Amino acid sequence: MPSISAPVAPSGPPSTPSHSHAQSRSRSRHKSGQASLLSSTANLANTVLGTGMLATPGAFKYVGLLPGIFLVLLCGAMSAAGLLLVCACARTMGGRKQSFFSVAKATVPKGARWFDAAIAVKCFGVSISYLIIIGQLMPQVVLSMAKLGGGSMEDLPLWTLARGTWIAAGMAGLVPLCFLRRLDSLRHTSYLSLVAVLYLVLIVVLYSVLPSYRSSLPPRGEVHWIVLSDANHFVSMFPVFVFAFTCAQNCLPVFNELRSTPERHFERMRISIYTSLGAAAGVYMIVAILGYTTFGSLVSSNIIAMYPSSSTLVAFARIAIVVLVAFSYPLQVHPCRAALDKVLAPSDEAHISPDSRSADAQVADPGDGSPQDASRYTDDEPSAAPRPKAHNRAAREQASDAGESDDEEEMQEEEEARRALLLTRAGADPLLPIPTGRRRSQGGAGAEATGVAPTIDDEEMSLERWCILTAFILASTFVIAMLIDDLGLILGFVGSIGSTTISFILPGILYSSLHPRTDKWRRPAQALAIYGGIVMLLTLSANVLKLIRAGGEDKDHRHPHEEVANGVEQLVKGLGLDEGLNLVERWR
Repeated sequence: MPSISAPVAPSGPPSTPSHSHAQSRSRSRHKSGQASLLSSTANLANTVLGTGMLATPGAFKYVGLLPGIFLVLLCGAMSAAGLLLVCACARTMGGRKQSFFSVAKATVPKGARWFDAAIAVKCFGVSISYLIIIGQLMPQVVLSMAKLGGGSMEDLPLWTLARGTWIAAGMAGLVPLCFLRRLDSLRHTSYLSLVAVLYLVLIVVLYSVLPSYRSSLPPRGEVHWIVLSDANHFVSMFPVFVFAFTCAQNCLPVFNELRSTPERHFERMRISIYTSLGAAAGVYMIVAILGYTTFGSLVSSNIIAMYPSSSTLVAFARIAIVVLVAFSYPLQVHPCRAALDKVLAPSDEAHISPDSRSADAQVADPGDGSPQDASRYTDDEPSAAPRPKAHNRAAREQASDAGESDDEEEMQEEEEARRALLLTRAGADPLLPIPTGRRRSQGGAGAEATGVAPTIDDEEMSLERWCILTAFILASTFVIAMLIDDLGLILGFVGSIGSTTISFILPGILYSSLHPRTDKWRRPAQALAIYGGIVMLLTLSANVLKLIRAGGEDKDHRHPHEEVANGVEQLVKGLGLDEGLNLVERWR
């Protein structure tokens, strides 16, 4: 490897543009790879686990025990396969700054923005739903606590039962968390969320196993091993299992931040994926099996609602749900912001001229794949990569801090050697990313088809842009959550398209495009993409069925005075008092 000279004084100019930029990249990697395996797994598990776990017993009611267990295992395995394929693509591309956008630019450049748009819309909608759930649950928590404390209904101010009050209060507490730049900074809230999950599981186990708790429950309905009577219900319940494992939007951020040596980076990420999704599958099966066998065919879509509201344990279970939902909100804002940044960026920032590609820019076979062979792909080799003109990057090169240590520079060189070695082991096409410390020329099937070799800038989002995008997401989700109290149907269609695309279809397409035909996982990746298409068809069909049923029910139950009643109802909802009035009526 080439030796590094003494550090240049900060007041002087950089020794070379490549040296300065390599220092910047080394500093960026040094800062990003600091997340432990535990925190990475916790953040991924918290992204997976949510209020969907409470709906799994109701889904088992329509499919039966055996098909339900099979669907949990199948959907968990398919989601894990998608995450592994995405991480494999990031490993092939090299570095710790990969995203869906950067990988898609190497294969399907024209669709990269659309993929990020799907991620942004999906995460944006889910974050709104979390705020809505907070507004719906907190008035119930207030009433439960008042009832347990022996308080009087008249002592409760009406604003404490208004959903808008608690949405605003929740936002006030979540705003600082949403401005954190690293996903790993949310690890402590993820730990608390997982504690809340364990508490909810404990509630289900206690009321299922202990006779003293079971005696306070209503009679159990029928329990079936297999339910085949209604295909429509089976189709409508299928999205519950599929979306219960959706976490692809945070997969690459976790991969980028995971602390590891280059040799074990992918292996540690594999452990994180298996642990988080395996734990989620275990939680889903415990809640679903015990909840379904406790209530049978009488179980509702929210298992916690089936337990006595007068119980102190159940009252704290509602608080646990609020904690789980609230701390999941920043985990949706983080990928939403990153996706919006790519969607709103000028198109010319992600491209270079097709003429800048040449045969000299292609990666030659590095022999035995050793780090010594890979050293020739460093910036000291002029033909290693297409270099942008100096005057286009002069300002950015001069802005780089040249005062970096030899150890950090060695980390950079080791990373470049690792990337060259991985490309060789994968049998990578010469047009795939060039292992160099500068901007990477990316090719592949998509680049060949378009004649454009996109490049990805490794620099982080500016602080100003970060704050503007974060403020926009927070303000817009807050306003929408205050005005609308149900996004179920809209989110169903968004999830059918967005979640299946980023979880199954896109990983399969990216992997099969980035790797040669001789790769043994290329065919399974293509099969996963086909599976994603089938899932999208089924989930869209389920949402269409819901839409038809909702329209039929509205038509059958229409009343002459309904228009006036609807007007009053909308006014009450706009003031945020609807939940409070409903709960007061139930209390009386």
